Amino acid sequence: MKKIYGFLLLALVVINTGCKQDPPVLPASLRNTQLLGKWNLAFMQSEKYIDGDKEPDSSPLIGTANDYFIFEADNRATLSSTIYQKLFQGYYSANTAASTLAFKSGDLLIRYNVAALSITQMELVETINTNEAGSSVTIINYYTYNRLP
Repeated sequence: MKKIYGFLLLALVVINTGCKQDPPVLPASLRNTQLLGKWNLAFMQSEKYIDGDKEPDSSPLIGTANDYFIFEADNRATLSSTIYQKLFQGYYSANTAASTLAFKSGDLLIRYNVAALSITQMELVETINTNEAGSSVTIINYYTYNRLP
């Protein structure tokens, strides 16, 4: 009888240990404390190129209270966007030199180049390459975010 209890206890420990899920751990080189906090989108400007020819500039998008990033110390992040008309919960990684920033939420992966980063302002550049009707299309989005106090 003791052997049965011992076996059941061992099986219970093995099952519970196998089900434990640790949160993702990012190396220190992908954490950037300069980003921590809430950043509101001040404005966004897009440039579009079709087969290398620049299209006329579009009007800048002025950010609303619903356009923001929140970066947390454990690399969790929130992106609220009126462009996507959605709130995304995910994770971010940014090298310590703050030259690149990636945000991932489910199937959404956005990569930015960090053009400038100060205590109060962050400038991001996103480049999207696609094909439309047999033409090569490049869209470059420029974002300016201001940190909330």
